[in-house]
Amino acid sequence: ARGEYDYWKTWTDKTQNKETDTMYVVAMSTELTEKYDVTTQAKVLSILEHVNNHDHEFYDVEIVKITTTNGGSGTMEFMNSGYTMTIPPAYFGSLADGQTATVYDSGTRLTFTYGNTDWHYYTGNFSIPANQYLTRFFFVAGNTASGNPTMGNFLDGIKLSDSVPAPNYGQATAVIQKTVTGLESLPENYAARIEAAYEVKAFDGTTSSTDRSSDYDHYRTQIDENGNAVSTASWTFPITIPTGGSAAFTSGQEVTPQTAGKTDQISGYEQTTTWRISKIDLNGQSETAIASGTGKEIPAAELAKMTISERDIIHIEFINSYKKKQPVSVWKTDMNSRTITAGAVFELYKVDEFDDNSNKPKSGAEKVASGTTGKDGILFLGELGQGEYRLLETKAPDGYILPEAAIKITVTDGKVTVMQGSSHSEAVTKGHDNWVEGQADDTKQIQVWNNPGAVLPATGGPGTRLFTILGSILLLGSGALLWKRRRMI
Repeated sequence: ARGEYDYWKTWTDKTQNKETDTMYVVAMSTELTEKYDVTTQAKVLSILEHVNNHDHEFYDVEIVKITTTNGGSGTMEFMNSGYTMTIPPAYFGSLADGQTATVYDSGTRLTFTYGNTDWHYYTGNFSIPANQYLTRFFFVAGNTASGNPTMGNFLDGIKLSDSVPAPNYGQATAVIQKTVTGLESLPENYAARIEAAYEVKAFDGTTSSTDRSSDYDHYRTQIDENGNAVSTASWTFPITIPTGGSAAFTSGQEVTPQTAGKTDQISGYEQTTTWRISKIDLNGQSETAIASGTGKEIPAAELAKMTISERDIIHIEFINSYKKKQPVSVWKTDMNSRTITAGAVFELYKVDEFDDNSNKPKSGAEKVASGTTGKDGILFLGELGQGEYRLLETKAPDGYILPEAAIKITVTDGKVTVMQGSSHSEAVTKGHDNWVEGQADDTKQIQVWNNPGAVLPATGGPGTRLFTILGSILLLGSGALLWKRRRMI
């Protein structure tokens, strides 16, 4: 703020020293700029009239309002979206005696206190809207204490880049990124929320903790070198590092979005989440991996591997990978591919929860699906994620015997194969000669057959005992006859 700070005026009338200047940062497409000939101060200021006006083309323009007050408080307010541009202030300079630098973050409004002659450093992200290939930035003077827009609001060292700039002295930069793979496009309601906390330790051993959180619902999709779509959203913020001090993240996790109607769950897809932590050197030329793992929460032991020093760039990334599920059904037949109308009972397990040697599920194994085939010979197993499974027939239809081993099912992207004994086959779809009507059109139908025959009595059953008794009588009888003959000789 431009103005002389007079301690005597503050003592007699505090209002006389609350001189406030206002500046706006405006980011808009060059296409709109040229369409409305935005070339003067007045025309840029006219854009502010359309903030949050859904009926105007200026609705998507990013506008951040910054006020600076000498010797008092300043604010930074996100006037439209409140989330795609983040510019948390960081103190950069020296305060007058008795003054302190403080920041209060309440979502879309930041409040901070500083001196009259201090420089402050602001940095942040701007998410470019879809199909916007050229962006123009305006730094616009608003109302000033002097009444003259050419006085105050000093700017210096402005940098625009598509990469993270090197942190200033006394700071480190944290980049938290959300990456989505396996989807050609994201649903409109797609979002993920990331919560993180870090602790700053000063050289004298004192510590302070800060919690950060954000919903990620604006993504940029690009095609990688393999032709796959990769969607990313990032959030960058500075961490103040006192001289001789350091910082460390104490938590990092992905949770359910707080915005109503937003979700990262997509019907028909299986989601897996991984994370990784890395550090980028000062010049941004190389990236050093620190730790990586699976799950939506980074273990504290892994976070402890990362010590943040002055001018470090720390990169924390959560990756959601999606794989298409396949709807799969079982068609129960005899050896000649004739439907068996009597019910067969099945249990389905993931391969790592099944013991192939004993042909039994492992202790505590959870069933993926179970059920009995109907009169049409069909049992729907559900939508199966990509991977390998074991289908165990626990009860054969009357007049048939169980397969000797569990059936092996493999699900890949767009394909389902089955192995019964040494016989290998592929699932059929609607339109195939063996397709059974009455199923969803995209169902993959696999065939499992039974051999005719009767089930032998179980070990220890009455049939077995009867055979054992008769066998014993015959053996005893033979032994007695042989002994008698020997006596006669």
